Amino acid sequence: MTIEGLKDGESAVITGLDVDAQLKDRFFSFGISKSKKMDKKIIKIALVGQPNVGKSLLINALCHSNMKVGNFTGVTIEKAQAKTTHKDYELQIIDLPGTYSLYGYSEEERIAKDFIDNGDYDLIVNVVDSTNLERNLLLTTQLLEIQKKMILALNMSDEAAKEGVQINDKELGNLLGIPCLKISARTKENLNSLLDLILQTHTHSTTPNKRIYSNEIEVEILKLEEFLNAKKDKNIESLALTNRQIAILLLKQDENLFKFLHEKPIWMEISPLLQESLNNLYIIYDTKSSKDILARI
Repeated sequence: MTIEGLKDGESAVITGLDVDAQLKDRFFSFGISKSKKMDKKIIKIALVGQPNVGKSLLINALCHSNMKVGNFTGVTIEKAQAKTTHKDYELQIIDLPGTYSLYGYSEEERIAKDFIDNGDYDLIVNVVDSTNLERNLLLTTQLLEIQKKMILALNMSDEAAKEGVQINDKELGNLLGIPCLKISARTKENLNSLLDLILQTHTHSTTPNKRIYSNEIEVEILKLEEFLNAKKDKNIESLALTNRQIAILLLKQDENLFKFLHEKPIWMEISPLLQESLNNLYIIYDTKSSKDILARI
């Protein structure tokens, strides 16, 4: 074998070569790698959950001491990041501040929502407390609206079992349209399965999540969705969203969608229909805040 002409920073693969350790060190100092398999594929994970669900314990159990702590840009809120490797992947985990709702007003809640809406990540791992599932699912249902790849990690499942709480994670996953897994960060139950599930979810194509609202809200979503289905408008189709997703964004009075549609011909037809739906919900829920209305299950 010869390495003539190899420049600093260039790499090559050494196979079937019997050289002594000193010579190997010289090869690798020139940037020669043992194998292309050393290159790890990266998955960026947003770790999201309400306060006191065990996110910190989970990230420590997964990543051990491999953690970096800083602050989110422009604020004093702590930003913890960690990484681990699993089956040729490097998993980079960003632990977002504990938040009860994406529609809250605290600094932590605003930071979490901004990262979820605009941050650089591949999928969400939503950690919930299995002993207090109903309260935790409020945040879960809000995360489902985003239509990102997502896993529900049912933490403290061992404690829930001791309290007589039985959770069928497969059935819950079918209801929500996302993979669910019972885990325990304390006992490390199913943590390897969680890593496997992260890889599986990342590599599979995205499927729509099943966020279900109250009957009253679903009625208004359906009205708008059926109108959009009938129109088959090219401008609407160019958004690459389902008509249900667009109907929900309309009811949320999404600023970006409104800007896009405002000068389109279809806006003249959508506007009165949307206003009628909003008025119906204002009366039912006794509020004119679309965020408050759509935060209800």
